[in-house]
Amino acid sequence: MSKRTLFLVRHGAVEQQKRFWGCMDVALSQQGRRQAVRLAQQATRWLPERIVGSDLLRVRQTAEPLLDATGLQLETFADLRECHFGEWEGLTWQEIRRRDPDQAERFLQEWVTATPPGGESVQAMQGRVMRAWQSIWEQPWQRLALIGHAGTNRLLLLQFLEMPLRHLFRIAQDYACWSRVDFVEGAPTLQHLNIPSQGNLGER
Repeated sequence: MSKRTLFLVRHGAVEQQKRFWGCMDVALSQQGRRQAVRLAQQATRWLPERIVGSDLLRVRQTAEPLLDATGLQLETFADLRECHFGEWEGLTWQEIRRRDPDQAERFLQEWVTATPPGGESVQAMQGRVMRAWQSIWEQPWQRLALIGHAGTNRLLLLQFLEMPLRHLFRIAQDYACWSRVDFVEGAPTLQHLNIPSQGNLGER
């Protein structure tokens, strides 16, 4: 019987957390760096054979302590990036509503298919994330750590649980928390969801 285990991790906290950072390259905050260290202390017990993630800075910085502890390299996939919010990136929701009130209202009503100016819809993001996952799945591994973003990880979990895209925000994904999915004969089972790294309880 074949079995694989995926540890799905969200990157640590960044500065100014209420902004639509999307694909912008923002660094971890000091809090985020502490979270990454605590996460690595816990994650070394997972014994991952490979570590993959998006190519954005906040993911790479989250991975650094784990890479140091395991001696592994981070394999990056641009298709695992957070949703591309186009001209809205770096803005707060209040700033977006002042700047593009009509577009913002449409986004609220039709967020699955609505596309921010110059960006991508959640539906389009889902397509590229699943392309990346298919590529990862086809490679050899038994225990894998994937460090991603809230949107990326939620989309993967929706796929594993066979849930519709409209339920995206029913899945919690806090900073530096992890989830575990076991695959037996390719069939996924969610074992743990949104578990805080050691000493990280209550941090968002």
